[in-house]
Parts: sequence; C-alpha cells; structure tokens
Amino acid sequence: MLERFTKDQKEAMDRIIEEIGPGVSSARSADKMVHVLMDLGWDPDSAEQFVFAIHGTMRRYVVSDAGRAALGKFYHRCMWLGIVWAAAGALIGLSAWAAAAGLPGAQQTPKALAAAGILSIIGWTSTTAGIVYFLRGLLGNTKRA
Repeated sequence: MLERFTKDQKEAMDRIIEEIGPGVSSARSADKMVHVLMDLGWDPDSAEQFVFAIHGTMRRYVVSDAGRAALGKFYHRCMWLGIVWAAAGALIGLSAWAAAAGLPGAQQTPKALAAAGILSIIGWTSTTAGIVYFLRGLLGNTKRA
C-alpha cells in the first residue's frame, strides 16, 4: 500500500518534475536520460537507478491490460484521423482540379489556375499524410495482435 505524500513532499515532487521533466522526456535513450539528470546535478548512480526504475515500470505498463488498451486506443485514433485527413485532402484536391479544369462554370484566369494549383498541392499532400497516418495506426494494431 502506498502512503500519502505530505504537502512538502508534494511540492518537492512538483519541483523535481518541473526541473527534470522536459529534459528527460526529450531524451530518446536511457543513456541520454542519465546524462540529462547528471547535467542537472544528480550523481551517476542515482541517475542510473532512477532511469532503470522508470524503464521497468514502463515495460510492465506496456504489456499490462491497461497499457495494451491505451496503445489500441492510440492506434485506432491514428486510423480515424488518417481517414479524416485523407478524405479532406481528397475533397480539396478534387475541388481544385475541378476548378482548374473549368468545371461548373469556373473561369480559367491565371489567378484561378494558380490558386487551383496551390490548393491541389495542399489537398494531395493532406491525402498522402492521412494515408500515412492511417497506415501507422493499422500497422501498429497489427504488431500488437
């Protein structure tokens, strides 16, 4: 059973989180995390023990039911956002193409063609990004199963 922190302990924890949070969260490896902590004045043994404890906790969480559910939710969100981005991009791209082609009574002026070209690039880029994001979610779900 975990004991409750006192007000002073909570304040100390908040200060530690504010101090080490940004540096540790931006580090992409355990070694870099240890170096960040050492740069903040931690001794090497304490920094290594701290990072080792965090990695162990994260590994246990990722394989737990709650961790797997959180990952599944994240990947499903990626898939839905990918669908939305791809559909919106396709709609913008097709609309720009239709405007450039002079469909439903559009006049083909140089400005209209330039605007249609820019919108077309934006639309197809969004579609590509949406497809990539959808595949990220799909492949992430496939690896989990």
